[in-house]
Amino acid sequence: GVDLTLTGSVDDILSGEGMNLHLTGRSNHPQVASWLLFRKVEAISEFNVDGVVQEKNGNFQVKDLTAEVKTGNGLVLSASGEAELYAAGHQFSAADYGLELKVSAPTTDALNLLQIEAIPDLGAIEGVTKLIVSRDAVGFYGADLNIGSARSTAVHLQGQVGQASLHGANTVSGIDLKVDLKTTDLAGLARIFGYQLERTAAAHIATRLSGASDNISLGQTDIRIHNKDGVNIKATGKGQNIVVTDTSISANAQFNIKASASDLSAFSELAGTDLPSLGAVEANGNLAVKGAELKLEQLKINIGATDQPTIRMDGEIVTQLHKGSTVSMSYEVAVGDLAAALTGEPPGYLGRLHGAADISDFDGTWGVEKFRLKSSDTRLYDVDIGGIYKDMGKNELIKVDAKLDINDPVALGKALGVDLSGYSAFHSQGVLTGTGDSITYTAATAVGR
Repeated sequence: GVDLTLTGSVDDILSGEGMNLHLTGRSNHPQVASWLLFRKVEAISEFNVDGVVQEKNGNFQVKDLTAEVKTGNGLVLSASGEAELYAAGHQFSAADYGLELKVSAPTTDALNLLQIEAIPDLGAIEGVTKLIVSRDAVGFYGADLNIGSARSTAVHLQGQVGQASLHGANTVSGIDLKVDLKTTDLAGLARIFGYQLERTAAAHIATRLSGASDNISLGQTDIRIHNKDGVNIKATGKGQNIVVTDTSISANAQFNIKASASDLSAFSELAGTDLPSLGAVEANGNLAVKGAELKLEQLKINIGATDQPTIRMDGEIVTQLHKGSTVSMSYEVAVGDLAAALTGEPPGYLGRLHGAADISDFDGTWGVEKFRLKSSDTRLYDVDIGGIYKDMGKNELIKVDAKLDINDPVALGKALGVDLSGYSAFHSQGVLTGTGDSITYTAATAVGR
């Protein structure tokens, strides 16, 4: 049953003019009200209310309110203070009258009294905000909410959602929220929102959201990701004009990204494949987002000793959302250091290999648009290889020019720790071509001086 007591007076029962009513009520089993509101008799398990409703100059006000509602799945909402029902079209501000609203629940799903499928469950929630109401919108000011748990994912929100429409397009404007998110399972958090990550990691994201639901901006944003193998990734920057629809996303953003690990093999779990132990990794670049284009530019990757990296790479990665990506890189490899890292036995000096490559998947499959690999800083051998390899679905296209000279096999063998005393100089120059299932190598080869 429900106990309601209403005392006071109303000058005009139809318009509410001159209303001055004191309302008290409580119920431990409001099944009828629960059914009328949510079509479930157990949705509301208990409520109590005590307050005064008044009308002055066409405006309705609530004063001296204390109210609490409890639901069957653990949600507790309490409201107190005084508020005014503002006219339709009123633009809210922090100075407006509003009720102090407190909320607590064992899961965010407990807030979903209407059973809307799109609302994810992020764990327990507790917080407070000022609720401002008009005939066509609500606003939340001075919000301070904690969601989740430090054991998995914890989110702290502070700020305001200035104006949320109750009718029509259901737009939200006046957003100004500080967001602090910490998670021990980034892949698990991504799955909640419908995204798949091959491997998980811990993450900490701090940002400030502002704008409207159809045009969001990110203030100074700090993203840090690390896994159990010692990989550290840091991104800092800002974003504007972020527009998300059911089929696309566009934005303008600039971020600096840095990644490091004590050894390349530490990236194996994130990469989904075993990577060799080649020494420490330091990488940095600038991510620019413009519309539907993502460009990671000024990308620099060093693998190996800080003062003398085994591998150096420079370049950029450009992605057109829903179309494809292009990777353009130049690289330089210290051959002796690479051999030592792979075999554990330091050879003699073997010079360097350097070159460049452009890789793209704009035709639907990844292919090498062009590449070049050339040796330098050594007389022991001369390598010069370049060409293309495109996977056109069923019709692969390969064309590679190759030149290999070994002028002094004995000296090369000594540097490698291998006895090549019985071998003569070797020279080969040719072309590797292929289409479909056919590969042909045509070359001129000479052995001896």
